[in-house]
Amino acid sequence: MNGFLKYIVVGASALGLITAAACGDDAVDDDDGTGGNGGSTGAVPTTTTGGGSTSTQNTGGNGMGETDCQDGMDNDGNGFTDCADFACKGKGNNCVENTDALCDDGIDNDGDGDTDCDDRSCSRHPNVTVCTETACDNDNDDDGDGDEDCDDFDCIGDPACDAVQEQGLAECSGDDTDTDDTVPPNNRIDCADRSCQLTDTACTEETELECSDGENQNENFDSNNQPFTDCDDFSCQYSALGGADYCVAQGLAETTMAGCSDNMDNDGNTFVDCQDFGCQRSPLTGTLCEGNAESCSDDIDNDGDGFTDCNDNSCRFCEDGSGYSAPTCPPCE
Repeated sequence: MNGFLKYIVVGASALGLITAAACGDDAVDDDDGTGGNGGSTGAVPTTTTGGGSTSTQNTGGNGMGETDCQDGMDNDGNGFTDCADFACKGKGNNCVENTDALCDDGIDNDGDGDTDCDDRSCSRHPNVTVCTETACDNDNDDDGDGDEDCDDFDCIGDPACDAVQEQGLAECSGDDTDTDDTVPPNNRIDCADRSCQLTDTACTEETELECSDGENQNENFDSNNQPFTDCDDFSCQYSALGGADYCVAQGLAETTMAGCSDNMDNDGNTFVDCQDFGCQRSPLTGTLCEGNAESCSDDIDNDGDGFTDCNDNSCRFCEDGSGYSAPTCPPCE
């Protein structure tokens, strides 16, 4: 699956389409960019507050800091070694796991306890290609994400899955039948099914034409069963096929690289550029802001607020099991 589709499938559908109220233009931007937790040393995890949310870091130790983040030693005696030590994060110490090479070397490069494709910074990263289901009919979970063969999003559209997935024009265009045989069944019919949205152009909401026709092609609805139509749909706002450019030009979104770097409030929600959720979470802005799959796994404090990657509540802000978590960060539980 290509990077953009991977983000939309595992990102927008999980974090955006079902949380429109939390992510939309009327939402409160909890991250004001003023928080900062700095670097510290220590054996005892403590919780600090910054930027509107809490983050956990390690404190204590000998006060000298982790002097070498790649030597396999706990230099400051705080119980955390190399990239597992907060003092190594965001300091240019290569504490990342976000490339094909790093995601296929058998090493926990970022020190988060997960290795290679078991790490969300690999399996959910738009530019990582090694963490995919390499075969869709071998009765094996090739990428180790818990989904096997045709139950894996990577296999949507694969000919081996024709018999068990609802895909293509004939099955997706108005027969009102859920023809999936996946486990568990998804109980979604025609264009409401992600496999239809990715294999039948009649079910897409991505181009300028599709995002301006007043129709809800992909049958996405909010919690009140109201349709997401045109630029109200994240599929349009985050589309690299013309939808996003159209929505930004109409003053209905702020999600493109140009729209997020012009010092203008393009969507009229009072938040400008990287202060806007739309810019932070858009897969179209790369590492310009802090908040999408790519910028939340690069070990860089992209917004300069003192927090890096998943420690920044632009990347992960969870409250009572809900909230927002970038695809490459641990989910809110």
